[in-house]
Amino acid sequence: MHIETIRFDDVFDVAARGGHFSFRTGGKTHYGVKLQNNLIPHAGSTYLIAFAQPGHWDTVLGWRDLASREVRLVHPTWELWLRLLSEVYMVGIALLALGFMLGGAGVALAIAAALLYPAYHRMRLNRAVRRALRAGPADTALLPAR
Repeated sequence: MHIETIRFDDVFDVAARGGHFSFRTGGKTHYGVKLQNNLIPHAGSTYLIAFAQPGHWDTVLGWRDLASREVRLVHPTWELWLRLLSEVYMVGIALLALGFMLGGAGVALAIAAALLYPAYHRMRLNRAVRRALRAGPADTALLPAR
C-alpha cells in the first residue's frame, strides 16, 4: 500500500455522470481519473489517497479529504459481506453440499475456508487502509498490505 498526499490545484474535464475528472497538482497533469460514486474533489482541496500500486489510479483503495476525518473506502466492508452472502447463496451451498457428500466434513470445511478467505483478506486490508488514512498526512510513505 502506498499513501500519497495530493492537492488538487485545478480540477477540469469533469464527467460528473461517470465520476471521471482530470486535475493538475504541482505542475503535473493527470487525465481521466476516478475515485468513486461520482465524487469530484474541489479545486484547492487536499486528499490523502491510498494506492495498491504507487500512482496507479486504477488501484485506489481509499481516501480522506484532509478537511475532515471521514475515510472512504473503494470496497467498504458492508459491500464485501453482501457480495460474500450472495456468492455463498448462489454457489457456496451447492459446493459445500457436494464437498460434504464426496469428501466428508474436512472437504466441506476446506471449501468454506476457501469461500471466506478473500473477504477476510479484504477486511484486513480495509482496516489497514482506514488506520493509515486516519493517521494523517504521510506523503509517499510505504506501508505493507497485510
